[in-house]
Amino acid sequence: MAVRGVIITCGKILWEHRAVEFSPQATSEIEEIADRIDCPFDFRCYKSGLEDLCGSPMIDSGKLVGCRHEDAEACPFSVSFGSDLLCACPLRLYIATNYGK
Repeated sequence: MAVRGVIITCGKILWEHRAVEFSPQATSEIEEIADRIDCPFDFRCYKSGLEDLCGSPMIDSGKLVGCRHEDAEACPFSVSFGSDLLCACPLRLYIATNYGK
């Protein structure tokens, strides 16, 4: 059963779960990743229940994510690749790999 409309505190993340149901294992993995990084966008991808994602997977496996955020150049996880920007955020790559988003 999905938790909806509930504010949950996990480590340094305060979020409202909306769209995606995370298993206890996924929640634990996400918390571990989040504890290792300093997100300039306040973990918006996770807090929004994967509704507000910056970028999208460029290949099916989710190993390569295009960065399309309006502030991409200010993000420490944004990597220039030719004329494109790629996302190297461990949390964003986890979401792309495990949820195809």
